[in-house]
Amino acid sequence: MRTQLHLPLLLAALAIPLHMAQADPKVGPAAKATSAPPAPAAGEPASMTAPGMVPPGRGGEAKAKSEESDLANESMVDYFWRKSDVAFHAGDYPRAINLHKAIVILAPDEVDSYGAGAWLMWSLGNSKEALDFIDQGLKANPSDPEMWNTAAEQYDLMKKFKDAQGAYGKAIALSGKSAPELLRRCYAHAAEHAGDLSASLDTWTALVKDYPNDAVDKNNLARVQALIKSGPGGQANTNAA
Repeated sequence: MRTQLHLPLLLAALAIPLHMAQADPKVGPAAKATSAPPAPAAGEPASMTAPGMVPPGRGGEAKAKSEESDLANESMVDYFWRKSDVAFHAGDYPRAINLHKAIVILAPDEVDSYGAGAWLMWSLGNSKEALDFIDQGLKANPSDPEMWNTAAEQYDLMKKFKDAQGAYGKAIALSGKSAPELLRRCYAHAAEHAGDLSASLDTWTALVKDYPNDAVDKNNLARVQALIKSGPGGQANTNAA
């Protein structure tokens, strides 16, 4: 029901024919429609009015047929991901963002879309929108360590280090004993940048114990120990591995 309520509006904004979203998004698009493609949205070039359409003289008919064949073998989520990649490489970030918004309506557990969408929003200077999108992902996936890791990466990018520390910590807790070494390193760095050198020290100490032959962990442990020894004037090294 949620998909039926939201897709017409989103697809209109994306200039994607509604008939292509009537099938199960996890299975694939509906059969080819016999109607003509929709007219361009106001102020939008004709080349973006429907998947596969290109300006005359560039093999539009052949490309459209090829894309129809591709659509028969991919889900709507995969289709939107492919189009978002095209938009990204074309520098059309607003369109890519709208595609990621559509993806998470079709598939609220598509964690990578929250991360990609938030990064694009932040890149355009829309920090609040980026954080809201991350919050949407966390509400939809509260028990997914990958979603918490995605949130932490965005917080890190925005230098919200305390939030990043908390989100990395949540990802580690949800991962349990299988928490990756890299995730634990990210937590240690975020804790350091947030001013929580004690938590950073404890994490590097545990990593060295678990990975005694890893030089990166050893070097970071020694570095944080030196920071603590130097007192309040010690500066966190934001370029550490």
